[in-house]
Amino acid sequence: MWRGVGGPQGAMVVSVLNPALKHFEGRTIAEIAKLQNKDPFDALMDFVIADHKHTGAVYLAWTRADVRLAMQQPWVSVGTDYY
Repeated sequence: MWRGVGGPQGAMVVSVLNPALKHFEGRTIAEIAKLQNKDPFDALMDFVIADHKHTGAVYLAWTRADVRLAMQQPWVSVGTDYY
């Protein structure tokens, strides 16, 4: 997934279980790494460990123009595997 979304700027934390990590919700891995002065991959691994693998994320693979075009198509629907 990491490479498919352009690296750390394409992966955004949207939910965490650990309350100490709540302030990172809505930030990309690139932003978190910069805030922590860490390599993005190291920041990601530290984050996953700190949240005991309960982190929810979205992957920003599409541009806004891509989404607009897709949503205009009659055969497109929205689904998620998030619970």
